[in-house]
Amino acid sequence: MDLIVADGTVVTASDTYRADIGIAGGRIAQIGLNLPRPVGCQAISARGLYIFPGGVDAHTHLDSRGQGTRTADDFRSGTIAAACGGTTTIIDFCFPERGQSLLDGLRDWHTRANGEAVIDYGFHAGVLDEADAIQDEIRCLPEAGVSTLKIFMAYKGGYMVSDSTLYRTLQRAAQQSALVLV
Repeated sequence: MDLIVADGTVVTASDTYRADIGIAGGRIAQIGLNLPRPVGCQAISARGLYIFPGGVDAHTHLDSRGQGTRTADDFRSGTIAAACGGTTTIIDFCFPERGQSLLDGLRDWHTRANGEAVIDYGFHAGVLDEADAIQDEIRCLPEAGVSTLKIFMAYKGGYMVSDSTLYRTLQRAAQQSALVLV
């Protein structure tokens, strides 16, 4: 182990208990009381402190353009800020350009994040185009690691899609066990 966070109060979804956390190669390797400390292992006392799992921010807009502007944060600055606040995973909204396929949009977002993000990330795929080809692509999203879609019923003349596109997207998403954010 490289690091031991010693004698803290570990908080999980189901329990709270006193423990040490052993970290090797940047990952939790062991949780227990009085973990052995190998030579050269750094130790940090967490006595009297709570140790929480990393947070997940499921609604981010990084290196994104829309409505005539661009977000202030890119994947580097946004994920550094998230990490400083205890967030270890984000799920960013990927909005392909009009006429661009969902998978091409995802490739574009991966290019923006690759080598820049300092924490884990995933994407929601934005369905902005009413084309049949976009609907057909929804079946490919789980293989691409995407299980959520974003669709707008607001911003008429911009992001808003028709009622029929909403209905079709909900049907396609259900076939893939995907969640639709409206």
